[in-house]
Amino acid sequence: MRVCPACFALYGPDQQACPKDRHATVDHTEVLIGLQLGPYVVRSMVSEGGMGVVYAGEHPALGRRVALKVLRPELSLRDDIVERFIQEARAVNTIGHSNIVSIYDFGRTPFGSFYIVMEYLDGRTAARVVEEGGPQSLDRVRFVVHQVGQALAAAHAKGIVHRDVKPENIMIGTRGTQEYVKLLDFGIAKLMTEQPRERGHTAGAMGTPQYMSPEQLEDAEVDERTDVYALGVVAYELLTGRVPYPGATHAAVRQLQLTQAPPPPSLVRRDLRVPRGIDAAILTAMHPDPESRFPHLLDFLAAFEHAYSEGLQSPPPDAMRPSAPTASRFVRWVLPAFLLTGSVGAIVAIKLRGRKEPQYSASHGTDGAVRRPERGDAQVAAAPTVVLPRALVDGAFASDRAETRAKIAALLAERRLPIMVPELRRAVADRHPDVRRQAALALAAVGARDAETLRELRRVLDEPLNTFVAVDVAQALAQLGDRRGRDYLRHALKASQRPQDRAYRKALLEALGRLRDPAAVAWKGYLDGTNPSLERRALGYLSGLGAAPAAADARARLLRHLNQGDWESRLGAAEALAPHAPRPAQAVFEAALRQGGAVGQRAAVALAHLGDSRGAPLLLESLSSSDAELAAASALALSHLLDAPRGMRDAGVGQGTQPRRAGDASPAPHDAALRAKAAQHLTAALEAREEVVRLAAAVALLKR
Repeated sequence: MRVCPACFALYGPDQQACPKDRHATVDHTEVLIGLQLGPYVVRSMVSEGGMGVVYAGEHPALGRRVALKVLRPELSLRDDIVERFIQEARAVNTIGHSNIVSIYDFGRTPFGSFYIVMEYLDGRTAARVVEEGGPQSLDRVRFVVHQVGQALAAAHAKGIVHRDVKPENIMIGTRGTQEYVKLLDFGIAKLMTEQPRERGHTAGAMGTPQYMSPEQLEDAEVDERTDVYALGVVAYELLTGRVPYPGATHAAVRQLQLTQAPPPPSLVRRDLRVPRGIDAAILTAMHPDPESRFPHLLDFLAAFEHAYSEGLQSPPPDAMRPSAPTASRFVRWVLPAFLLTGSVGAIVAIKLRGRKEPQYSASHGTDGAVRRPERGDAQVAAAPTVVLPRALVDGAFASDRAETRAKIAALLAERRLPIMVPELRRAVADRHPDVRRQAALALAAVGARDAETLRELRRVLDEPLNTFVAVDVAQALAQLGDRRGRDYLRHALKASQRPQDRAYRKALLEALGRLRDPAAVAWKGYLDGTNPSLERRALGYLSGLGAAPAAADARARLLRHLNQGDWESRLGAAEALAPHAPRPAQAVFEAALRQGGAVGQRAAVALAHLGDSRGAPLLLESLSSSDAELAAASALALSHLLDAPRGMRDAGVGQGTQPRRAGDASPAPHDAALRAKAAQHLTAALEAREEVVRLAAAVALLKR
C-alpha cells in the first residue's frame, strides 16, 4: 500500500498522489524511516515478511538500539491478525526467558498499523546459517537445540505453545566472544488452556508446513508435543542441511508424512560421526504420532544430551562396513557349519575363486545371495561369506531398535509373505506401539486367519493402547474376518465427534475405507475443495464402496482428474483409482513413465504393483539411488514383478520383445531376463549402506 507522508492517508498501489494535499505518496515500507514511534526513531528497514516489516530503531536520549516490527496496513484491519500480533508481546512477557527475544512496548503508527518494540539482535537466523554454511557440526547443533529447547520448555511451563518453531525464527548472534541463541516470533502462540473449539476456530493450520506436526497440519488439537516435533525437524535440518519432508504445501508435507520415513541423520551425514542415539532422539521427536514422541521438551533435551555424551565415549565405528551385526555373525560362522552338514537347502553355490563379481542366471533361487569378496579370492573361497535375505530379516526382528523392528514389519506387510506369520505374531506382543501396529497390519495383509493369530490380536486390542494403535489392530482384525474389529471401528467413529478428535476420526475413516465399510461414506465430508490431496484420498475410499451412489460419483470424479492439473494431481488420482479401475489408471502411469525423473519413478512403482514391468529399468536404476526411501520402494516394487506368474508387460529388458500370450504357461524370454537382472540388483542391494534398503532387498528376495 502507499501512504501520504503529510496526512498519512492510505491508498492503493496505483495512487501516486494524495488527492487531499497533492503530496506524492510513498510505499508504506519507506514512510516510517526518520519518523519517531513513541520514544524511538526509525533508522532503517531490516527485513520484510508476509505479515510485516522490521526496522532498526534507536532511543535518541539513551542510544539504545531496538527493532520495531510493524504490521502491514491491510492486515491491521483484521481483528484476528491484530490479536495474534499483540499476543506475541503478551506471550513473551509472560514467559520472560533469556533465550526468547525481549519485547519492550507496542503501539500504532500514524497511519494506523500496529507495531511492537523488541530487543535488537545482531546476528543471523539459523536458516541463513544453513544456507550459507551447509550442514552444521554436531556441537553446533547441540548448542542450538539446547538453547531453543530451554526457551520452549519455559514457554510450556507457562502453558504456551509456540507453534511456529523453524530456522527463520531462531537467531544466532554473538556478544563479545560468546555465542547466543534467541527464539523469535510468538505471533501464533496459543495457551494450552484454551478450549479446543476456540483453538480450532481461531488458529487454523497456521505455520510453515515443513516444520508442522501432523496434528497441526490437520488443524487438530495441539500441545507441547507439537513444539517437540518442530524442534526435532530443526535439529534434523541443522545436522543434514535438508528438511525431512520437503513438500511445498500443507497437503504435500502431510502426504509425505503418511507415506515416507526420513533417513536417519547418520545416513545423510556420511562425513560426520553421528551417534545412533542422536538418530533415535531426533526421529522420536519427529514421530508422526504424538503419543510416540517425547511427552515434554526436557525429555527430548535429556535424550539428545545423553546420546551426545555416550557418543563421545564410544569408539568410532568402522565406516567402511555396512551395519548388520546380527546377520553378519550368523552368516560368517553359523552358516558354514550348516553348509558342511547339509542342513541348509536351496542356497545358490557360486565358486568365487578367480572371479571378481558373482555371476547370476535366471535359474538362481532368490532366498540366498553371495557377498562380494572383500579380501583375496583365495581367502573367501576357503571361508565363504554368504548373506541370506532371511538372516537379515531375522536380525531385524531381533534388533534392539524399535524403529528397525517396526520397519521390517512394515516391509513384510507390503510383500505379504505367509512364511513370516510366526515372527509377525510375536511382534504383535512387542513393547513398542509402532512395532505392534505394523505387525498387526502385516498379519492382515498376509491373511493370517488362524485361531492363534486372531486370539493374539484380540488380546492386544483388550489392552490399554494408544488410540491410533488400537485403530490399526482393530482394522487388522476386521480384515481377517473378525467382527469385533469392525464393530470397534464403527463405535469409535460414532463417539469421535469433538473438534479435537479430528485426527483420530480421520484415522478411523482410513481404516473403514480400506475395509470398504459403508460407514466410510463419511469421507464425503472431506470433498470441500480445501485440500486436493486429501480430497483424492477421500474419492479413492468412496470409490471402493461398491454399488453405493457415492462410489459411482467418486469414480467419475477421479476419472475426470486423470487428465487435469499437474503430474502430482494426475498421479494421485490414478493411484486412488487403480484398485477400482486399473486400466485408465494404468494409462496415466504409462504417460508419467515417459516423463522420467521423480514422476517416472513414482509411475514405475505403481505399474509394478499392477504387474506391468515397463518401468523395470527405472526401478533397477533407482535401487542405487542416494534416496534410501526411493531405493527401498523400488526394491519392493521389483518383488511384485518377481512374484508375477505370467503376463508381465515387456520392460525392454533382455532379448524378448513380445508380450506373453495369455494362454502361454512357459516363461517368456524377457520375463526370465528381467527376473535374473532384478535378482542380481536386489542381491547387490543387500550390502547397501542404508538399513531400509538392505531390509527391503531382503524382503523382496524372500521366497513365498
